[in-house]
Amino acid sequence: MKNSLVFLVLMIGLLSQAQQSIVDSLVQNAAVQITDSLKIDKLHKDFFKYVYSKPKVANQIADYTIANTKVENSPYQHAQSLIRKGIYYDVVSKKDSALLLYDRAMEIAAPRKDYISMGNVYNDKGLVYWNRDELELAMEQYVLGAEVFEKVDYDRGLSSIYNNMGLILYDLGRYTESKTSHLKALKIRERLKDTYGLGASYSNLSNVAKRLDQRDSTQYYMRKAIEIKKESNDKRGLAIAYQNLGIDFRDARVLDSAIFYSEKAQILYEEINNKRLSANNLVTLAEMFQLDGQYEKGIDRIKQGILLIKEDQHKQLAEMEVIKGRLHAYNKDFKESAAAYARALEHRDSYEETERTAQAQEYYEKYQSAQKEQEIAEQRAQLAENDLKLQRRNQTIYLLIGGAILIGLLGFFFMRQRQIKSEQKAKEKELELALAKIETQNKLHEQRLRISRDLHDNIGSQLTFLISSLDNLKYAQNLDANVTNSKLASLSGFTRNTIGELRDTIWAMNKNKISLEDIEERTTSMIAQFNATNNDQIIWNVEFDAANVVIFNSVNGMHVFRIIQEAINNALKYAEANEISIYATSDDQDVHITIKDNGKGFELDNYQPGNGIKNMKERARLINSVLDLSSKKDAGTTIQFSIPSDSYSK
Repeated sequence: MKNSLVFLVLMIGLLSQAQQSIVDSLVQNAAVQITDSLKIDKLHKDFFKYVYSKPKVANQIADYTIANTKVENSPYQHAQSLIRKGIYYDVVSKKDSALLLYDRAMEIAAPRKDYISMGNVYNDKGLVYWNRDELELAMEQYVLGAEVFEKVDYDRGLSSIYNNMGLILYDLGRYTESKTSHLKALKIRERLKDTYGLGASYSNLSNVAKRLDQRDSTQYYMRKAIEIKKESNDKRGLAIAYQNLGIDFRDARVLDSAIFYSEKAQILYEEINNKRLSANNLVTLAEMFQLDGQYEKGIDRIKQGILLIKEDQHKQLAEMEVIKGRLHAYNKDFKESAAAYARALEHRDSYEETERTAQAQEYYEKYQSAQKEQEIAEQRAQLAENDLKLQRRNQTIYLLIGGAILIGLLGFFFMRQRQIKSEQKAKEKELELALAKIETQNKLHEQRLRISRDLHDNIGSQLTFLISSLDNLKYAQNLDANVTNSKLASLSGFTRNTIGELRDTIWAMNKNKISLEDIEERTTSMIAQFNATNNDQIIWNVEFDAANVVIFNSVNGMHVFRIIQEAINNALKYAEANEISIYATSDDQDVHITIKDNGKGFELDNYQPGNGIKNMKERARLINSVLDLSSKKDAGTTIQFSIPSDSYSK
């Protein structure tokens, strides 16, 4: 035992000495540079040679450059050194430390308008957020980075930003836009002869071409990626290329080649110790082994992948548990399959992917809108400049003609001025109409986006639950017939409810505006359906007494109807009420809505709100309202909310 410990300490010492020897050699090579600034630049370039293959060496390089630069004398060099230290922390999965270093670099760069360092910080922070699956924050950083790089025409930084934007757009399923962004990056990298960047661009374009069903382009870009990554000894990039090639063979159902290249990628990922990409590749391998009927190997790979994922990465863990459950089912181990599906459902409840995706799309669209506004401003300036040139040209002609026809020239001048003003007003009117049209389209797009999000949140989650339930029922072969019939009846009712919600959403999508009277009619129709299934056992009191005509947009009108619908469902399903009252009144300021039942109620002090009440409160917040809930045991429940005038029109 002592000999083993001595050997271990000796090996650690030798490894540390070897790493220090590399750093000392790099420092000596950099020392031949003419100035200290060039010496630090040389070490900054050496950092990227080691950060993925030998991160500890890269860390020592970063520490050396930080210690040998000062903010007072060389703020740019010091900021760049801090950025590289942050990159090291990101590579070794110390994300919070990386963000701290990036913020310190920004504090140095921003006051000095060091746009290169600022753009690098935004780009690298975007990578941290992207690795955390926080897409909205990642896209925000990339947009800010593009803006500062464009100010100084920094092509190398812009190529990286365009590449990363393309990856985000790919994750969002916007493949045509993703291809455009990657082609921008490729064009710059070809001009700069950036070998490493070219390999990444070819690999990314191959993935996009595959999604666009462009098979020839897929194969062309992938071969180019592997060729250039082998030449540059880029293990990380080569691993990604092998993985993508394996996926391409999988889709072509050439499974032996697919597994071969994916296993080659896994070896490289383990060599560079990249846990995130390694876990992603293990998922791909597990699916390939499933298709090939090698279920035990597939289970082994997915278990390895789960061990590499952090506990708070619920989205990835949910997807991996579903794959694991499927593999166990194919392997006839239904107990383990059911347990995996249960864990997947737990993880799915812990994340809200739709909101993150919508916000990321919003940041990107804001960036595009800002660019369009800038183009319009430039067009206006060009028009004004052309008009000014035209006026000066006319004035010069008038002066050369002479005094003999001065009166005629003055008359012509005044007429010409009036014509120019008329043309200018016409052009300004055209621009105003164009801007108004763009604003109207943006508002319509925003409304449709919100309703689409409502479709995904409500209908999507319900259909996902239905699919999972059917999958579990499919593999539960030994259930009693009565139990099976009961479960099928429950699923049938759940499906009818989902169809009803889908119809309500389609109803809202088909309307640009929804009046309070429309909501009353929809509520009355819903009550008629309840009465049909309950044999008119429920007493309903519905009074919509609107003193004014109240008009909502389709999104806000849908929110109001959904709150009423959820309140009625809760009263019938949980409160067991037999009398329900719905009142709606309006005044000059607000619309007031009350839903009251005579159900069994509950004590608010001991009540933990469920998803239904949480959803009602969230919808109330989105229409600038606050949901007031009052209840008492055996005395019924009352829900009230008031909609302010800024959320509707008259």
